[in-house]
Amino acid sequence: MIGFIALGRIFGGFLFKFLKWEKVLIVYFIIGIALIGITALSLKQNGSYELSSNISLLSIPWQSYSIPVLGFLIGPVIPLINSSALTCLPKYMHAEMITLMVIISALASCFASRLLGGMFTWVGGQMAFNLITLIPLAILLISVIPYSIVLKKTEENLQLQEKE
Repeated sequence: MIGFIALGRIFGGFLFKFLKWEKVLIVYFIIGIALIGITALSLKQNGSYELSSNISLLSIPWQSYSIPVLGFLIGPVIPLINSSALTCLPKYMHAEMITLMVIISALASCFASRLLGGMFTWVGGQMAFNLITLIPLAILLISVIPYSIVLKKTEENLQLQEKE
């Protein structure tokens, strides 16, 4: 998963040079939601798999690849948000903002791990996985356009202040 997140960040950085980041993220989030939905539906139908001692990358079910692909799709999100937030701030405030980003990221990771563990207990593994992935992806998908609008206005205001 970590390797696919890294690949997603590298590929996303390359892709953002040629396409608007809003459009790329919207497509990524829609693909991610569809992938989780298709995986969840197919797992409900098939339920269980026989394990054998002769396992290879080609013999595992295709659903096993949905997590790494999801990592590839969400890989560029955090660097993009951090970079876009920093571009809207004057340079003298970057250190404070990066400190806040690191603290918030650590707290969010701890909270998400606890939440996922609790959800596995409360609603079961498959439902917890679906909720923990679908809900944040849907929230991110809905917030891409408003975030980009606010970002553009803030960048314009910052440029006007620098000219004065």
